[in-house]
Amino acid sequence: MNSMRCVKRFESDNRMRLQMLILASFVLVEGYLQKRSLCKMPRNDDFTCPPATAIKPCKCTRVPTIPTVQCDGVNNFKTIHSALKECFRSFPIPYLKLRNAHFTKLPSRAFSSINVNRLELKDSSFRYISSAAFQGMDSLTVLRLHNVSLLTFPSKSLNQLPSLVTLSLKTNNLRRILHSDLSGVQQLKHLCLSDNNLRHIGRGSFPVSLVTLFLSKNSLITLNQSVRNLFSLEWLFLDHNFLFSIKGELKELFKLKHLNLANNRISVLGNSLHNLHNLEVLDLQHNDIHELGTSLWNLRQLKELNLGCNHVFQLNDDSFTHLT
Repeated sequence: MNSMRCVKRFESDNRMRLQMLILASFVLVEGYLQKRSLCKMPRNDDFTCPPATAIKPCKCTRVPTIPTVQCDGVNNFKTIHSALKECFRSFPIPYLKLRNAHFTKLPSRAFSSINVNRLELKDSSFRYISSAAFQGMDSLTVLRLHNVSLLTFPSKSLNQLPSLVTLSLKTNNLRRILHSDLSGVQQLKHLCLSDNNLRHIGRGSFPVSLVTLFLSKNSLITLNQSVRNLFSLEWLFLDHNFLFSIKGELKELFKLKHLNLANNRISVLGNSLHNLHNLEVLDLQHNDIHELGTSLWNLRQLKELNLGCNHVFQLNDDSFTHLT
């Protein structure tokens, strides 16, 4: 009776007695049609959660703003797939969250019969993600793999996502990003790699389409000219690394508005910030900066500056004269 899961359970006793007299084959067909009808739901703002029994063990809510289907503590991925495939084959799940999963493999075409706009996998241990795990998810725009024990970048899996705009792989164990790792997601605008163990980023690794880039809480000693060609970048977070110098790294980031370099080991700024004409927020706290010189002169749009916990022993009169 799996095909009856979307049938409402509040029929009257007379209705139930009548159904007992109907041939089993007809009941199955009728139940399937009712299930498909009940699962039929409008898109976007008119999204309606299906009955709880229809997608058990998952749950559907509309809080806070994005309708969300969440599946917690599931032992087998097939359980999730079976629970959701009928209700969401044609109509997309605005946001699907899988948390504390007890399975270790994400199989090929894992979501092939489920239409999803945003997908989050969190607090799980995936020892294996198939290279075709996300195949068929042409409408996926947001993918978050948080704290899922990733050791290597899932580049082949990402190549199956032509519409991906936001990718977050924070709180994993990634150590390096290679030139080819993001070659399949050239439309990407927002990338978060915070709280990993990144030590090396290959030159040209990031798509030039990026607007936001988070590299906070890693083990980077150098940027290796990996962000120089990101002409569209507006937000860059490099805090809590081991950067000694940013010389020549930021000179082509003409659209950058927000730069966080806090908690690094930078001692000299020089002219490394001179081309950041649109910069509005600059955080340099907890570094080893001794003097500013003319390093801030060209930052005419700067509105917020944090220099706390450095070793600046002298501020010249003209250090800030060119700031508005």
